[in-house]
Amino acid sequence: MTKQCSMIKARHSLGRLIKRLQPGERITLTRRGETVAVVLTPDEYARLAGEQRRPWWSVVEQFRQQGDFVELDDEEIDSWRDRSPPRENVW
Repeated sequence: MTKQCSMIKARHSLGRLIKRLQPGERITLTRRGETVAVVLTPDEYARLAGEQRRPWWSVVEQFRQQGDFVELDDEEIDSWRDRSPPRENVW
């Protein structure tokens, strides 16, 4: 469900709007009737952006259950890890 709110109203009540935001709901912010932004929950954003992440081991277990006739033991999977030293951060 999408609600609309003008930017002027949002300036004064953004905290309240966000607090009342329900999962799967979006608030469209408008300026002079034209959409300028959309407010949504973090879960909804992650879903739309394709960023839903699962723990690494659950991905491995799912791969094993697909039955693609590939036998991987724990040592093989562990060998894929990059053990090189981390890069230095240059700010």
